[in-house]
Amino acid sequence: MEIKRIINSPVSSNCFIVSFKDDSCILIDPGSKDTSIIENSIRKKTIDYIFLTHEHFDHIWSADTIKKKFNAKLCCSIEASKAIVDKKKNFSIFYDQIGFELSSPDIILKDRQIINWKEQSIEIIYTPGHSNGSVCIKINKCLFTGDTIIKNTPTITKLPGGSKRKLQESMEKLILLGLHKLDLYCGHGENDIK
Repeated sequence: MEIKRIINSPVSSNCFIVSFKDDSCILIDPGSKDTSIIENSIRKKTIDYIFLTHEHFDHIWSADTIKKKFNAKLCCSIEASKAIVDKKKNFSIFYDQIGFELSSPDIILKDRQIINWKEQSIEIIYTPGHSNGSVCIKINKCLFTGDTIIKNTPTITKLPGGSKRKLQESMEKLILLGLHKLDLYCGHGENDIK
């Protein structure tokens, strides 16, 4: 498995391209306003799925454009699906006073759901706390955490939909699932946080 990190722009967050040796990949959190950096990194690959770890605009900005261009399936939690279609709930209106809305997802992700892709199992772990719609995505020994876990940074819970109590419960769930044995890929900054 190859994992490539792209720093989204203009708001710095991480997008991950996950691929194997064939010509397809999945995207996690494509949050760049301009899709060219993501498209150039993909090169000639097709995109099968776009996964959103949560609903905030800096993690979803280019999801619709890429979905349409590559005919990819957009995936997020039910709570995130209600927010991505609303410029206030995805917070984009507060960034530039214009905002944007995504189309509804193709796949609603559920807690502990397994999606089979390229003979791999993609496991969804519902982890509210940073936002109501937060999930972590586990592929093999890799855990894509979105903003649930960020290296050297306390998780923000003060935004609408955030909850310290829910975050604590989510962290306890991740610990029980073997968090210490996983390689973490966070929504912002560097990833090697072990």
